[in-house]
Amino acid sequence: MRNLVTAVIRDTLRRPVSDVRVSIESSPVPIPDIAALSDEHGEVSITVPSAGQYSFVFAAKGYVTVHTMVEVADNIASCTTIELRSRT
Repeated sequence: MRNLVTAVIRDTLRRPVSDVRVSIESSPVPIPDIAALSDEHGEVSITVPSAGQYSFVFAAKGYVTVHTMVEVADNIASCTTIELRSRT
């Protein structure tokens, strides 16, 4: 079964951040390179192949890159909120 990870990405003023590149840095099983871009609402979803701990990277021009771990359970959608800080 495949599992869905959804992230909501905001800046420090709680505004959505679009075009954030979200990629998987490490996973419990070998997977191909997976990446996606956040939409205009700051939302992005990535399907992962199995349960376990995944390390995600959130990168956008003008913002500090964020690395975060997400624990994915079988048959349960995982959701996380990410706050990006401006580099200026």
